[in-house]
Amino acid sequence: MTKSTRAWRQTNPTTLVDALPKPEKFGHQITAYHIVLNDDDQSRQADKLALVIHDLATTWDSSYPVKTKEAREVITAFQHFMPPGEAPRHVYTDNSK
Repeated sequence: MTKSTRAWRQTNPTTLVDALPKPEKFGHQITAYHIVLNDDDQSRQADKLALVIHDLATTWDSSYPVKTKEAREVITAFQHFMPPGEAPRHVYTDNSK
């Protein structure tokens, strides 16, 4: 049996490379994704898409009907979700196109 020439290095399994700190207040970390609605669930304006935004600190969910997945509609939904003058620190989306 041969002896290893490399030094043994202990890894820390609890540290994740992309781990974010726990959110402290509303708007620190949010997730957003689009859902496609069927004919029975469409809005009164016949919107068949919705943008769902979820705050991780407070577990608050909001859903906004949208006609398309265009950036201007997403920005408008985020402006309704966030308090005036504030922006989220971290946003995770489904990268929907």
